[in-house]
Amino acid sequence: EKVKNNRHINDRGVDFAELNNYLKNKRLVSLSEYKHLNWVRKERNKIHLQGLQVRDTGYTKSKIDRTAMVFGFLVAKVNAIK
Repeated sequence: EKVKNNRHINDRGVDFAELNNYLKNKRLVSLSEYKHLNWVRKERNKIHLQGLQVRDTGYTKSKIDRTAMVFGFLVAKVNAIK
């Protein structure tokens, strides 16, 4: 029997740590994929404009490639569900 979970949008916003944990706990991503997702979350948190005190020049091609790889596997997982 399939159980439908209702998800509601609230004004609290999206908590990416919560989403990542949900995916891991429901075994929708592997532990390795979870670690990659968490890395992207931490990198994303570094770029909040209101928190920048100095010019941020910490971007490298390898970080961009790693981020693209993470988005690639997420898109593949979503497409596999359809």
